[in-house]
Amino acid sequence: DGGPVATPSPVEFREPTGADTTVTGGGSFNTAATLSESGRYVDAVRPGEFVFYKVWLDWGRGLAYRVHFPPNGGKGLDSVANLRTAVYSPIREEIDSSNASYTGTENTLPGDGAMNAGPVRYRNRDSDDAEIRQQSAAGWYYIAVKVGSTFTDKGEQQPIPVQLDLTVDG
Repeated sequence: DGGPVATPSPVEFREPTGADTTVTGGGSFNTAATLSESGRYVDAVRPGEFVFYKVWLDWGRGLAYRVHFPPNGGKGLDSVANLRTAVYSPIREEIDSSNASYTGTENTLPGDGAMNAGPVRYRNRDSDDAEIRQQSAAGWYYIAVKVGSTFTDKGEQQPIPVQLDLTVDG
């Protein structure tokens, strides 16, 4: 039995409740920090870093998330940085991504809605949608967050706080 038919229905994002969980993202897929359940995770990412987190999705489960960058008081060109988040399948194939710029003021990726992966179904591999086909295996799904380098030459750049709000469902 191949299980339920492929579904393009994304996991519904729910705003997390409860205390923040501090986590340190890994520098690669191999060292990705484990996010075990729905919740709000906080980290600090230095300009120029690309950090990774991983979530185990079994059959029928999926995830939705947002990345929030609070204001850091920076202004002008010294604070401009490219922001990016992406979600990857267990074979490390990009499912979806979102980009924006950071100027020291508050920003959220994606700008509307949430990034999604799943629900994971075996028969997703039969879908006409390439994005759905990538979500046809249970395993580690990866979330990447990037803060680009700023244009400053005024010494060490301060880390930017990152808040990752995650819903795991199914």
